Amino acid sequence: MKVIHFRYLGVSGFVTLLLAACGGGGGSDSEVVVPPPVAVVITANNYAVVSSDSLNAAAFGGELGDLTGTGILGGPASPGMMSKLDRLPGVGMGKVYGQVSEATIGPITEDCIIGGTVTLTVTVADPNTVTAGDSISMSFSMCDDGDGQVLDGDMDMVFTGFSGDLNSGLYLISVSVTLGSLSMDDGGLAAVVDGAFDMTTDTRAYPVTTSTVSGDLLTLQAEGRSLTMKTFSTTTVFDGGAMSFSVTAEGIVASSRFDGEATYETIVPFTGNTGNPYEGELLITGADGATITVIALDEVNVRLIMDYDGDGAEDDSIDLTWEEAVG
Repeated sequence: MKVIHFRYLGVSGFVTLLLAACGGGGGSDSEVVVPPPVAVVITANNYAVVSSDSLNAAAFGGELGDLTGTGILGGPASPGMMSKLDRLPGVGMGKVYGQVSEATIGPITEDCIIGGTVTLTVTVADPNTVTAGDSISMSFSMCDDGDGQVLDGDMDMVFTGFSGDLNSGLYLISVSVTLGSLSMDDGGLAAVVDGAFDMTTDTRAYPVTTSTVSGDLLTLQAEGRSLTMKTFSTTTVFDGGAMSFSVTAEGIVASSRFDGEATYETIVPFTGNTGNPYEGELLITGADGATITVIALDEVNVRLIMDYDGDGAEDDSIDLTWEEAVG
């Protein structure tokens, strides 16, 4: 069993919205109606998966940062879905800047080290730095660079702001990323990510890196499970000197493992060192004000407190290991 770092927890499920078509007599235009989201009913039968998927959604931002190559350093992933994203290659800025000698490149197709190809299209104002409006598009075709992942699918990056210096590693950078069925396969079931997000990374207070990932809609599928995150934001502060981290997150999660959607919000930031967080609280809310409060007891154990009827009183509680809580 791998050590779980909260910044790289596992993830799960999403709910497919049903579309209802309404129309009049023959020949008239039909109107597509999307039902409003329905909050999950939290019960004694589903609290475990609701809390697991909410924790996973809250932690997903750190993995997205690694994917672009502009975020926090990679680390060990948990068992389950996110193990597919273990030590993601920096396929974004780090793969392109420093190798570009022209303002516009491509599309050009290059062979990957072991097999497959990657097609690059790059437009930059200055090859020596990042400028707002620079763009990088990568289309992977079973690309294997020998780093344990085979990549397939598309990633488009548009840089929206930059200040600082790439050479010194001290900068503030903002990027908008769109992922088109980007599949990462480590030899088992592939993890597939779809959607878009915005990311801001600030390394100017070295060795402290602050990274925020936010977006309106993102889905992840792996290990036979899937997840949808809506209106989400995760901020991770990583101190490379003290080897400590702090995570705050909020958003909405829908899951293939439960009906409806849950909202989540850290009410006490999750903090820790090289392992799981030893401090922090996450409030998860479902239908009729029902809640689950996730409390980090230490690096090994976590407590779930359930209020099924939304009256503010504790109805049930259970202590679990982190591995059990996020599984």
